[in-house]
Amino acid sequence: MTNKGIKLYAAVAVAASLFTGGTAFAATAEGAPSNFARPARSLPPQQSVPDLDTGGPAKDVVYKADSLIRNQPGRFVAQAPPYTRIVSINTTACLGSVICTATVAPDGKSATMTMQHNNWIWGGELSVTLKAEDNAPMAGGQFSSTMTFDGTTQPLTVNIVPGTQGVIDGYLRNTASGVNVLFVAPGSNSQSSGLMAGDIIRSFDGTPVTTTAALNQAMAGKRAGATFPVIVERGGAWVTVQLKLDRQ
Repeated sequence: MTNKGIKLYAAVAVAASLFTGGTAFAATAEGAPSNFARPARSLPPQQSVPDLDTGGPAKDVVYKADSLIRNQPGRFVAQAPPYTRIVSINTTACLGSVICTATVAPDGKSATMTMQHNNWIWGGELSVTLKAEDNAPMAGGQFSSTMTFDGTTQPLTVNIVPGTQGVIDGYLRNTASGVNVLFVAPGSNSQSSGLMAGDIIRSFDGTPVTTTAALNQAMAGKRAGATFPVIVERGGAWVTVQLKLDRQ
């Protein structure tokens, strides 16, 4: 094949990628050399920085495709920014013989997406979906990690919005037996978490509590929307409630 023919093959392959609406496919053609590839430019930066909140919805960090041909399998590796966890990693660049394998670590701190084909075009955006963790600082802030692909690295950045102090939405009173729950607000996080009137709170997030003052101290600095284990005494039995804190 002449140099002119190679350039034509590249142009046709890239044009086909754009025509398919931003998806990837195996880039093969009769007579095309097996090691053919256009030089890959650096991984593009993420398109926007999402705002995350503890207890709020997961949001995407998106990297736009460069529509260039690769002549070997590709591998995206994402690291979760501090105080976040990765929920999923996805791409629309998986059609035809291009097999994509996505893996998220059990702790959500890393994820990989592997494109298993020797000739393929990255023609579909890649998204990493993240959630803010319960231990996010009250002040919030911008936090970054990395996304790596084709030997190049870009920041993976999120904003965590400032939080508010979390509370139990109900009426609690000190009694001889401990912190007694007299009332739980209907429709509150406390109610939906399973806290009930008549419960006696024994510990919050592993800290034993016997008074409302001790409970408030244990909750100090915990963001509304965050979830913590609370042990209550109920009907003579000890029960663990995964309590999502309400806003003040």
